[in-house]
Amino acid sequence: MKTDRILLNFISQPPLCFSMKTTLAAFVSLVLIFGSLLTSCKKSTEDTPVAFLKIGLIGGPGGFNDAGFNQAIWTGCYNAGRDFYMNFQGRDGKTPEEVKSSLDYFVANGYNIIITAGYDESEATLSAAAANPGISFVILDYAASNPPANMLCILFDVDQASFPCGFLAAWWAFTHDYIDPAVGFVGGPAIPEIRQFSVSYAKGVDYFNSLFHKNVRTLGYYASSFGDTLEGARLADSLHVNLANYGVGLAPFHDFDNRIPDSVKNEISHIKDGIINGTIKTGWPE
Repeated sequence: MKTDRILLNFISQPPLCFSMKTTLAAFVSLVLIFGSLLTSCKKSTEDTPVAFLKIGLIGGPGGFNDAGFNQAIWTGCYNAGRDFYMNFQGRDGKTPEEVKSSLDYFVANGYNIIITAGYDESEATLSAAAANPGISFVILDYAASNPPANMLCILFDVDQASFPCGFLAAWWAFTHDYIDPAVGFVGGPAIPEIRQFSVSYAKGVDYFNSLFHKNVRTLGYYASSFGDTLEGARLADSLHVNLANYGVGLAPFHDFDNRIPDSVKNEISHIKDGIINGTIKTGWPE
């Protein structure tokens, strides 16, 4: 049957960069449609569904146990493979050599879709996609200016979360030091995908200042790479020396829930609504 080809051709249409919501909606719909079609048409003698797609994932420098980005994408791919009978395998990409080796492995072993993670893997992914037009490539959290037709870029609207996070951090800082309140962040390299968070985080602090007539300062550092944990620790320590306060994560508030007044929670809800309807700008794109 030709269903596999239909799916791959759909994914390989003209290169676009989708937001997280658009991509998830489109991908889930696609998997459900073709997954139900193929699992009903393609079965073994025991009437057990047979995997119809081979999907390879290459993790980033943090590894699949980083309790963050890499682990999240591995879990998503693993669950999709399990639920929709796709043959999924994840391989490390902690170094450029591992990325190249993993790409070569998936290409040589006939994988239909190869997923890579972020800026550090962009150059190798672009090269592999150009050299293998019959394979579909997906790169997460990176926007290529002119990717091949068989490569899809997926971007996440992180500014929509970091803006209210900055607002909440500013409130927290002010309640703990009303004389000289300040917040800080440590980011990866100052590439657009990282600045999308940091810029909107600072804008959230500015929004708090303008709304309540305060003067919370923002200080941030960018690391030279994603893999140098010692540099990250040094930058964090520098922030600790220069700031008396730390920003906190966005809702759910967990142990901090009873320490955050309803007025602040209501304002965060107002911010979310304003971001959605466009009346509040996150500062991104710049």
